[in-house]
Amino acid sequence: MLKAKEYVAFQPFILKMIFNYFHDPQYYNAKSQPFIRKTIIENAWKRTPKAVLLFTFFTENENRYPGEITLFLKEHAKSCNSFNRKNILPYISLIMLAKFQNQGAIDKLLKILKNINNSDQRIKDATYMFPYLTLVHDTKIVEQLTQFLSDEKIVDQGEDILHRYTGISALAASALYTMIEGFPTFSRYEFNDNERKKCLDWMRKNPNYKFKKFDYWNDDPVIKRMRYMIFEYN
Repeated sequence: MLKAKEYVAFQPFILKMIFNYFHDPQYYNAKSQPFIRKTIIENAWKRTPKAVLLFTFFTENENRYPGEITLFLKEHAKSCNSFNRKNILPYISLIMLAKFQNQGAIDKLLKILKNINNSDQRIKDATYMFPYLTLVHDTKIVEQLTQFLSDEKIVDQGEDILHRYTGISALAASALYTMIEGFPTFSRYEFNDNERKKCLDWMRKNPNYKFKKFDYWNDDPVIKRMRYMIFEYN
């Protein structure tokens, strides 16, 4: 067993292991959940803000999770007016509230997304922002991502880059694929205008889409990428 100081040092690593191997709600019984909530609210987020994502493993909607979690998330989400990788807790808190169908949080999230464009900095921001959107199964979020599919700018980052082609539309396609049942497969490594149009046409022809079941731990390469960006990337 780790001593207290050792636990603090290893906490980010331990959290990644939990995300990878203990993501099923069956691991969190009625006795463990209050302890986890208390630990996160009191101190875990100070060391590793992504500890807040543990709430996704044992809660389903805003009416079912305890009031102290609501207060905790709202306290940190209220300062979120944009995305800041150096201080990600406000954005994660806003995402969590939106995930549990807090309409105020969804509206605020949409307002932030409307500032996204195809400038280099905004594409960089979207690279880190969009994966979290897949946690929010809301039609307005899908509508906004679909609008991003209309953006024609595709960036070639060079042959030595693993994910060579990107842009707002490519990032939106990955998010929608992760969220929506039946969304078409597309080339992640040679994403071009034809791929973009294919995805956009599918969304326009399928207004009665269904959301996928929450599962980021399968072998699908696109969804695995989303899992990495949400749960594992520092």
